[in-house]
Amino acid sequence: MVHIEVTSWYPLIKNQEVGDKYNELVQKPGIPSSVKSFKIYSRASRKGIETRAYLEVEIEKLGEAFVDLAQFMGGFAEIEGYSFEYRLTQSLEEILAAQQAQQD
Repeated sequence: MVHIEVTSWYPLIKNQEVGDKYNELVQKPGIPSSVKSFKIYSRASRKGIETRAYLEVEIEKLGEAFVDLAQFMGGFAEIEGYSFEYRLTQSLEEILAAQQAQQD
């Protein structure tokens, strides 16, 4: 299992617009089927609002997940001041399991 961490930033005054867009995108196209589970965390920051989403994806579906995620996140492109980045992350347990598998 791998995780895709999506970090987004947007101005505080865009909070309602981002929330409305998220609700719209969750309906259509919906959360990508390649995403097994996800958690979202938000906080105030110097740039306004910073949101981090952690998406759990089976490694075999990673390519599909990135394609689906690009389509989903593209829905936020029309919101002025919205930006995001994503990267792969792993839990400590996943890293240790991968190291053990390499040693076997």
